[in-house]
Order: sequence, then structure tokens, then C-alpha cells
Amino acid sequence: GDQALRRRVAKARRMSSGFFRGTSADQDGRLGDKARKQLKNMTFPPHFSTKVDMAKVQLQAIKPWVIKKTEELLGIEDDILVEYVMSQLTEPGADPKLIQLNLTGFYEANTATFMSELWELLVSAQTAPGGIPPVFLDRKKDELKQQAEEQARLHAEIRRRQEEAEQRV
Repeated sequence: GDQALRRRVAKARRMSSGFFRGTSADQDGRLGDKARKQLKNMTFPPHFSTKVDMAKVQLQAIKPWVIKKTEELLGIEDDILVEYVMSQLTEPGADPKLIQLNLTGFYEANTATFMSELWELLVSAQTAPGGIPPVFLDRKKDELKQQAEEQARLHAEIRRRQEEAEQRV
């Protein structure tokens, strides 16, 4: 348990040292043949071809999703992995294919799903006002609506009980 965590931390630190960042796989001479072959053998969703201008994305709005999804997929909180994912996104010219390759050792079989969902959120966020994915805003609106309905229900219950109490007096 403890040793496995230490190995993952060490691996995350090695991987975040800047080795695979900032250029596409084809442009990066440092990217080994093995990694290049791995990329060629992997299939990626069509939306990975959409470039994302991270300056237009509110990454702090994305981070809670990354935290929640990581916990959901791994069954544990992993702050180091979350920070690693966020650092990958802040690299100039962030390439979803390369990020997916870099994250495979952590998310394993869930990496493709994780990256596909994450990239969809980023693509939608870059065109949305405020750089927040519209699906997040819709979810928040629904949440606020439910809270308002619950408030109204509670107020009605309080009024009903007050009226009952007044009738008994």
C-alpha cells in the first residue's frame, strides 16, 4: 500500500519534469520510438483533433471534475495525480493524445474514457462565455432550482405548523 503510493508519487514527479510537454508527438524528437509506436497503435475519439486554447478555459472550474472523476475511477483521493493532470493541461499546445498516453499508467483501462470526457468539457468550455463548460452551468442551475424548491417546501411546512400551533392555543 504505502510503497505503491510512493512509487506512483515518484513516477508522477518524473513524468511532470517536462519531458513530454508542449509539442505534438510528431514534432518532439525526444519522444522515443516506443512512445511514437504506442500513439500510432492507439485509437482516439474525433474530438481529440479539436485544439483547445486553454487561455479561454476556466481551469479552476474543471479541477473539481478532475478530482471527482479521479476518485470515482480509482476509488481513492489522489491530489498528486490531479495536480499532474492539471499541469498537463497548462502546457502550451496541450495534446490530448499525448496526455492520454502519459496518464495511462495511472488511470489504466479508464484512461480513454477519462480523457474523452475531459477533452469534451475543455472543447465546450473554450467557446462558452466565462470559459466554463455549459453542462456545469446547467447542473448548477438545476441544483439551485432544487434548493429553492426545498426551501419553499420547508417554509410551507413551517407555516403549516405555526398555524396548527396557533389553532391549539
